[in-house]
Amino acid sequence: MASNRAYKYILVCLLVLPLGAKSQIFSDPIFNIQLDSADKAKTLDIGAVYNIGSDAITNKLFNTIVNSSFIGDDAKQSVLPYLKSTNNSAGGYANGNIFYCWIPEGREEHFFINLSSRIQYSVLFSRDAYKLVAFGNSQFAGQTADVSGLKFSHYAYQSLQFGFYTFKKKMDKSLLFYGGGLALVSGSGYNNLFISKGSLYTSPTGDSLSLNANVSSKSVNSANMISDVNGLGASINGFVGIRFPVKDELRFQIADLGFVDWFKNTGSFNINRQFNYTGEKVSIINGKASYTNYYLTLDTIATQAGHPPVGGNFVSGLPFQIRVNYTKYLGSDLSLSGGIEYINDNMKIPELDISAKKYLTNNKLALCVGVSLFGYSNYGITAGIEYKLRNRFLIMLGTQHLEGVIHDYGILGQGYFANLKLTL
Repeated sequence: MASNRAYKYILVCLLVLPLGAKSQIFSDPIFNIQLDSADKAKTLDIGAVYNIGSDAITNKLFNTIVNSSFIGDDAKQSVLPYLKSTNNSAGGYANGNIFYCWIPEGREEHFFINLSSRIQYSVLFSRDAYKLVAFGNSQFAGQTADVSGLKFSHYAYQSLQFGFYTFKKKMDKSLLFYGGGLALVSGSGYNNLFISKGSLYTSPTGDSLSLNANVSSKSVNSANMISDVNGLGASINGFVGIRFPVKDELRFQIADLGFVDWFKNTGSFNINRQFNYTGEKVSIINGKASYTNYYLTLDTIATQAGHPPVGGNFVSGLPFQIRVNYTKYLGSDLSLSGGIEYINDNMKIPELDISAKKYLTNNKLALCVGVSLFGYSNYGITAGIEYKLRNRFLIMLGTQHLEGVIHDYGILGQGYFANLKLTL
């Protein structure tokens, strides 16, 4: 079952998302629709966004996982100086979209179709939980490792959204913009693991183990996190913006507010008891305890407790996102923006973004620099470039973590973005 691998996801699945992008404040096609009521053209927007970060996992470990099949102790040990006793965090997402909008003959409203795919992870973990995953339990001989408070979540889903937006001019020459959409959601994969209480005692000689666990888990196994259909659901997207008479802009969006009914490849279990293993039942292989030749996975423990994982339908909410952004124009070629993005997952820590954009060469080329704070990582340095070709093509490339190019740097996030916008 997927929940067997929950600990390993802390080091592996969480850190090897497909390479892509940056905060969706800057690249979400709906959030960045131009506030121009005279724009009647058809528009196609293709984009990818990737963002990952931690207050403990280091860039050195990330790059080792990506570039090598062997994870050495030096990479794993690089994390140790940054670990707190509890509430270490890591998270990330990859999102891709194909967005198309048009205005029908004789109508004022714009209509759009948006096809998107999102994969998202987040985890809260203790120092002992990381050390158990990275180095095994032999280091805890004669001691108790505490893994209480571990929370792990994973979502993989695709959505096909239909919607509209419109513009309303006001008497004071301001411009109001609003719209929304309804989406059909196809769920591919899901995991939600919570260890409210968990401890593992290893005897000084390694011949006995005592496990005390209070665990709840729901999971959906997925062979392919894009093409599998293991659940169906729906979501809504709402957005509003205003351009003030001084040309400054304020935008608000709520996205992926919805649910998935999981009906295929599901599994769930609950554990709340103590287990003792002694003698020939216990062996230590490469520092990791096994019980009768099977590692002490949570599914195995649940089966021993008489509550093996069971299938059946269940419903989960999607990790909805809230975005707010304000842009101040200091002239025709220079602007400052400040934004907040909140993702409803385990972390629940908003990300703050502040950036400046400068247009060059008759507004065909623009450079963007800034900084992000909090969210999945402590901070990030934003750098991006936009180029407009023949007034029909707009290309955007960049990163929210410029410091991430330094492979052996300490705590940080990594991410890139790419967008191609075509006016038809």
